[in-house]
Amino acid sequence: MRDFAKGLSRSYRTMSVLALALVLALLLAMVNWRAGSGYVEQAAPGTPTATAQLASPTATPTPMVETPAPPTATAEVRVPIMGPADGLTLPPTPTARPTQPAVVTPTATFEPSPSPTVTVEASVPTEDVPNDSPVPPTPTPQPTEPTDAIPTPASHTPISETVAPGAAGAIALTFDCGFGTASLNRILATLAAADVRATFFLEGNWVDRSPQIVGPIVAAGHVIGNHSYSHPSFTTRTEAQVVDELTRTAAVIANAGGPASLSLFRYPYGARSQQTDAWITAQGYTIVGWSIDPQGWRQGTTAEQVLGSVLRGAKPGGIVLMHCGSTGDEGALPQVITLLRARGYALVTVPEVLGATGPAVD
Repeated sequence: MRDFAKGLSRSYRTMSVLALALVLALLLAMVNWRAGSGYVEQAAPGTPTATAQLASPTATPTPMVETPAPPTATAEVRVPIMGPADGLTLPPTPTARPTQPAVVTPTATFEPSPSPTVTVEASVPTEDVPNDSPVPPTPTPQPTEPTDAIPTPASHTPISETVAPGAAGAIALTFDCGFGTASLNRILATLAAADVRATFFLEGNWVDRSPQIVGPIVAAGHVIGNHSYSHPSFTTRTEAQVVDELTRTAAVIANAGGPASLSLFRYPYGARSQQTDAWITAQGYTIVGWSIDPQGWRQGTTAEQVLGSVLRGAKPGGIVLMHCGSTGDEGALPQVITLLRARGYALVTVPEVLGATGPAVD
């Protein structure tokens, strides 16, 4: 029994010694961990209150609970402690860094400002413009084209004393007339003043209403042609209707003091076919068309436009289509006569042109 008690007391002593040794070892480890981590040194410069908390015994028990981790977390403990401590102060500085690129971007936007200066250099082509001063003459031909339509002899071939009338060929002026007595009278006056003979294609219904128009035409030496009685489209008429249009017109013209018979015929609207051509030629007519249509019959056509069309289309043996009652044709007629003659053309009647070019003109 005594031996058992002695052994037990010895074991207690041994255990107490071991316990004391263990406590001492823990305390030494604790001291080494604090000294190695440098926690007190870093906390002291930043916040002295943190040093007081670390020095207080109340703070020691909490790290003592975490003592099992220090050997492995010593390096990791430094990083999280240093990171958040420094990170709280550093974030504002990195935030300033994004603000700096933001400032750089506007400066980059200011750099395009030289580009407008480059656009100012685009004004250098303006220096090329004076070098291209011969270019303005290129638009000037465009006004020269309308000037061809303006009744100014200076803009066309000048009259030469060596150019004999008819040297460039003959052109016939023709007039389709279905209304416009006053216009007809002015046209006759213009032709008389210039000593020009023309050809008039008359509608029978107008002669029926105004027979007095025929006498002055014949008296001035002009030629009269048949332009139908009612001005229909012949392609929609039968042979009997076509023959009636021709014979009625010829009769009223003869009754008004015109020629006893007519040999020239012009289609209304120019509408024709091989069949109608055969019917008309069977009545002894020569079909007369035109080579120049200045479209004076179209509403709004000006005298300048008529003149330009006639001058551009003028060729030897040409036949000009004009109309009574057309202000454009009537207004252009004086300059048409003057400028065609200036270019050497003789102004004649259709039979005279046909004698030089053939039996019919399309």
